[in-house]
Amino acid sequence: MREAQFAMVSLADNEWGSPLMEQVAKETLDANPELDYVLVQEHAGWFLSWNRDEVIVQTANDAAVLSPAAREWWRQFAGSTCVASIRRQDTAGVA
Repeated sequence: MREAQFAMVSLADNEWGSPLMEQVAKETLDANPELDYVLVQEHAGWFLSWNRDEVIVQTANDAAVLSPAAREWWRQFAGSTCVASIRRQDTAGVA
């Protein structure tokens, strides 16, 4: 078994919401074929992770129930290694 490789992307302070989080995850996966999943985090600590099949495989919500597909997907890995940490910049008001 190998470890999953992932990138953590922190949204800018003025960015939030699961639609944007999902978009950022997809763009990051498309640009980095070596990644198994992307963890996207809002400034308040909320996070969601998506794999290449666009399945949510992690969440900050302790009460969330992951799909059977997500639970099965994790079984192929012995753990996870963060290979990149990206901080999006607040561009509001920048000309």
